[in-house]
Amino acid sequence: MTPALLRYLAADALRAERWVAPLTVYLVACAAGTAVGGTALGSYGLSASLLFPVALWVGVGVSNAEDRVQTAVTVVTVGSALAVRLGKVAVAFAVCLGLVPVALLWPVVTGHAVTAADLAAGAAAHVTVAAAGTAAGAALSRPLVTRPAWVVIGGVGACLLEILVPGVPPVRPIALLLTDDASVTADLARRLAVVAAETAALATVVVGAGHAAARTRD
Repeated sequence: MTPALLRYLAADALRAERWVAPLTVYLVACAAGTAVGGTALGSYGLSASLLFPVALWVGVGVSNAEDRVQTAVTVVTVGSALAVRLGKVAVAFAVCLGLVPVALLWPVVTGHAVTAADLAAGAAAHVTVAAAGTAAGAALSRPLVTRPAWVVIGGVGACLLEILVPGVPPVRPIALLLTDDASVTADLARRLAVVAAETAALATVVVGAGHAAARTRD
């Protein structure tokens, strides 16, 4: 990946405007979730969980901003389909990272007591979930999944998997760690680090497997 490629992909995704709907939904959901009360960590657990479907949505939108012909031209110009695919994942991840400060500061704005340790734990949780969501979005984009209905079904399935299946990182473990009764301790930091490491490994496998499968369809 080069800066020029990332700038091109970011500009193309910006023009497509497929990021507007998921970002708007996320901001409204965060505001509504924080308004019900609770602690800052509880709010971070909720907003981090909500970030997964939004990051998945953004990942699909960025990956599909180009049509198949445009993608083929970009791949030929760059000389690497893997670089283009990773570039799109990186752009989607960067978009989601832009939401993290909003999610972290909203409890502060609404009067919750927030410590530096709370902010650090919340940041780690949101970044971890953003990575998982964008990786899932890449796996549900063209050329692997071409029909919108199957994208929706796959996205819902991925969200249910994250929520309902114990031990699957990162959404369910983070939601269980960041509750209204939680406090930032060394054990919480260690467990968040474990979830982050598991998520990084899982995201790498998903993106790598998706690229390998896509090569058979390009």
